[in-house]
Amino acid sequence: MKTICKTYACQIAPKQWMTAFTGMSYLLISIVLYIRPFDNVYGMTTAFGVLLLPAAFLDMYFSSGNKDKIFSWGFLLLNAIADFAMAIVFILHSYMDNSTLLYFGSFWVLGKGMMALNFSSLIKKQRLLKLIYNVSSLATLVLAMLLVTNALFSDIQIDTIFTSALLLCALNKFISVFLLSEKHY
Repeated sequence: MKTICKTYACQIAPKQWMTAFTGMSYLLISIVLYIRPFDNVYGMTTAFGVLLLPAAFLDMYFSSGNKDKIFSWGFLLLNAIADFAMAIVFILHSYMDNSTLLYFGSFWVLGKGMMALNFSSLIKKQRLLKLIYNVSSLATLVLAMLLVTNALFSDIQIDTIFTSALLLCALNKFISVFLLSEKHY
């Protein structure tokens, strides 16, 4: 890991690709959820976990290595730990029931929305980005609450809701890549 990031030892901007990689993993998972039938998605969870695991490690490395340069390094680290835990749940899905996986995934998305909303409340500059970030965070929270109460919805609606929530998480992650620097607070 040190050899990948050694050339960027002094700057924060080149390392932001690590956080953007997490956003790409959310985007890829949501595209697969959109394209594949929902019945076949449960078989893909190991692939989701394998895709999310390196993104979580890179985010942990990035946030812990840049404590003094990133304003919200704690939120970034918590997101990375949540991604790591969800990747483990995805990988170990064969030992769980599908409803348990959906339950963990719902609370994972709920946590993502809460952390993004908390992060967006700290932004003082860049008002348009703050508005977009707030709206997407609130929409993620609403979708996550719908997922938590999934007994009310059929599988097709759960698929659409989860896909939309992950797309919003990807949007939040891409916006946070731009807002990592302290100059925006």
